[in-house]
Amino acid sequence: MKFSKLLLASSVSTLMLAGCGDNNDSSASSTYSACNVSIDESVDKENRVISGRICEDVTLDASAPWTLKGTVNVGNGDQEITDDNLQKVINDGVTLTIEKDAEIKADSDGSLIVTRGSKIEAAGEKTAPIVFSSEDSNYDGSGEWGGIIIQGFAPQYSPGTSKACHEGGNCNVQGEGGENVAYFGGDDEKDYSGTLKYVVIAEGGYQASEGNEINGLTLQGVGSETNLEYIQVHGNLDDGIEWFGGTANLKYAVLTNNDDDDLDFDEGYKGSIQYALIIKNQNKDYPTGSNDPRGIEANSSDEDSVKVTQAYLSNISIIGSDLVRSEPSSGAGEKNLSEQSGTRFRGDVKVNLYNSLSVNYHNCLRVDNGKDEDTQVTFKNILIGKCESKGIKLSNIDQPASYDTEVTKLEDANVVFTDTLALAGDAAKLTIKTVVEGDLEQTDYIGAIDPNEDEAWWEGWTIEGSTDLESDLKAVQ
Repeated sequence: MKFSKLLLASSVSTLMLAGCGDNNDSSASSTYSACNVSIDESVDKENRVISGRICEDVTLDASAPWTLKGTVNVGNGDQEITDDNLQKVINDGVTLTIEKDAEIKADSDGSLIVTRGSKIEAAGEKTAPIVFSSEDSNYDGSGEWGGIIIQGFAPQYSPGTSKACHEGGNCNVQGEGGENVAYFGGDDEKDYSGTLKYVVIAEGGYQASEGNEINGLTLQGVGSETNLEYIQVHGNLDDGIEWFGGTANLKYAVLTNNDDDDLDFDEGYKGSIQYALIIKNQNKDYPTGSNDPRGIEANSSDEDSVKVTQAYLSNISIIGSDLVRSEPSSGAGEKNLSEQSGTRFRGDVKVNLYNSLSVNYHNCLRVDNGKDEDTQVTFKNILIGKCESKGIKLSNIDQPASYDTEVTKLEDANVVFTDTLALAGDAAKLTIKTVVEGDLEQTDYIGAIDPNEDEAWWEGWTIEGSTDLESDLKAVQ
């Protein structure tokens, strides 16, 4: 697919749906509301419009662009689940299939929510990716529509606890992303919510309410059988990809020009993330929204922390910019962002970060001890450079004297540096060892790109010009 948008006629009509069976009132949700809207009501094939709630299997072809009108729900698994209706919700799940090379545009209120029990099958190809964006003619906006929210039956853990949502009964967690987002969660770690492969999500993140923007891709209780790979989120006003619990793994992700964090996981997420290219906007000196743009943010702080949050990360390249060194005087915002970190691991989180690099931030890496002083982070084979401070900020943790190839363990903080931090241009200090934990693959190089490959894995399907730092990436390695 060539990345040139097609303008849609302004006369496209919007269909209003009734009787979809929404039920977000926990006091009255024991009665099951069937999802019984017909395909003809939710999918206007003549005008290429999708609206309301999809209650039957549907396929969106690639012959011309489609438009999301308002919030589109796939299935009705977002109602409150009880013992009486659980199996019915599962049985009534539907599948939204999107063919390779399809363009899905959204109006200013548009978002796609795949509810639990239902699936999205969006499998593009390298030469024919599936693209979600706003209706205008380019890809340089942000906050112009919502984003994609996938809800599954995998566990979520309540902020400030280590209690799974399904302990003591069925799981009904109110999802973040505005009043149109209802319930998610369950007890199935291997929940399957479908496939996103060779998918581009651009220009999303509109503000659903004060301080509540929508992520490019939101994963709420999504399970490990879900297939997420070769995904780009570009120009989102909030986070690129955020996990709320669940066990969904991710491979081959491109996060570019996002206004807040690029990868964010919390609420008991357990999984692996490998091969990710993160590039902050190189042409802005202050965020558009009220954001603190980091490459990776893991877990909440203080009373909201969830100690069971645990992730294995490998082969991630985090490239900062002036956007992460901003002071209020340089823009309309009020936050002092002059000391942003490429990563921030906090709140008694457990994270192992391997074979990765973080450059051009104030603090290339940051670790904060949690309220129970149980933060456990391991850095192995990490390359840092162009860091304004020493490179690492350890909050409530003793600072190591030096970064070299010696193993340094901070007894009080459970932070381990092993075969570790080399400065950019001095990578020879590192002895690259293969690491296989979680669902990680073995690699013998640092960062998202294999320097021995002639072509990067993101070439040919991502937005043109969005990854133009490739030569710099190879140079820093």
